[in-house]
Amino acid sequence: MSEREGPIIFTSREARIRGVVSQLKAEGVVQPELRDQVIAQVATPSLSQEPETVRQDAVRKYWEVLPGLSSLPVLLLAPHFQRAGQGEQVGLLRKKFPERSVPELISLTENWLTAQPGSKPHKTLAEDAPDWPVYKQISLLRKKVDTHTDKIARKASQGQITVLLAKKSRMWADANRHPFFHKKRGVGKEQRFVQTQEYPTSIRASCRFALAQQVKRTVGLDEEGRAKSPFLQVVVHGARDKKCNGISCDVVVGGGFTSMNEEDPEKQLASEAVLTWFSASLAQKMHQLGLTVGDKTIPVFIDRNQEEVEVFWPGQGQAVKEVVNLPQTIGLSGGGLGLEYFRTGNTFTQSIVDEGEIPQQLPQLEFPGFGPNFHTIQLEISNSIRNDEEKRELLAQALNEVVLEFGQRDF
Repeated sequence: MSEREGPIIFTSREARIRGVVSQLKAEGVVQPELRDQVIAQVATPSLSQEPETVRQDAVRKYWEVLPGLSSLPVLLLAPHFQRAGQGEQVGLLRKKFPERSVPELISLTENWLTAQPGSKPHKTLAEDAPDWPVYKQISLLRKKVDTHTDKIARKASQGQITVLLAKKSRMWADANRHPFFHKKRGVGKEQRFVQTQEYPTSIRASCRFALAQQVKRTVGLDEEGRAKSPFLQVVVHGARDKKCNGISCDVVVGGGFTSMNEEDPEKQLASEAVLTWFSASLAQKMHQLGLTVGDKTIPVFIDRNQEEVEVFWPGQGQAVKEVVNLPQTIGLSGGGLGLEYFRTGNTFTQSIVDEGEIPQQLPQLEFPGFGPNFHTIQLEISNSIRNDEEKRELLAQALNEVVLEFGQRDF
């Protein structure tokens, strides 16, 4: 059965959006102002007010949902494992290099992808060569993928835990960025949340719709749309191999505060109790299963975007916490990405600001949160684990055993 089988929905909304886009373009409005003005004219004030048909279509468009047991209040999410296709890459490059033709960008992309590492144009092309900036951006685009995180999520589920797998690459639609926010710099960032005319089914909105379905079927939602009892989502990410204070950071849990809410622990991705329990339990499980990197025991870091970090080492019966001062932050805290909005909710005020003019305030957009019972774990896994089949399967097994305990605990 096709994922699009059934009636085409919200046709009138799409038609209205396209009409507004056409009108504004005819008036000479360009991005990012174009997106803001379209949202101002067509957006539903709150995601909770979107019709059910819109929600279902948004989920089908962006996510593959593998339902687990309704008795398990846990969800595993892999948002970044899809690699951008050639068409996506060329489209994003066109934004960065508008003076280049599409055929030229296609040719350069093919040259880069078919070349062997260490040969032209990867290593030997001079950095002052005319094509070097394009090749550099192609390289960056190709790296924007968290390899094997989907395999970890599937394996950790074991058919028991619900899994959410992205259908789009992060360069086209990134669920790990602020909703309703328009990035203005960098290759492809103008389209991280999909084109303006797709606002009703934007990636972050669709993620919230999918989460609402799973929270409702497992723990239930109260009259305000909040989780009635604890629910856990584990977002599986990839990270490069790195060391902190001589210790390999192979498994890192994002526990960062947002820049605006550093003093409020409830503005974290998860409660302190859940962050600590998860990190300690995962360190212990990995040790029990014999998971090592370079024959060394793997600790679990909690990164709060500070130089002082908590490191959980497996111990006798339970993990032992160590506080380590680093010369610099790990950089995987998850703070500032807006993931806490799934818990706290937020209201976004859009504005158009032209230099020297008074900001034009646009209607507010509400992103309802699931409340303090909703917890997000941003799990960063190194290349050393993800690219080794045996290691990633052991990690997946450890993750499965940890999250199965979540519903049995009192948070």
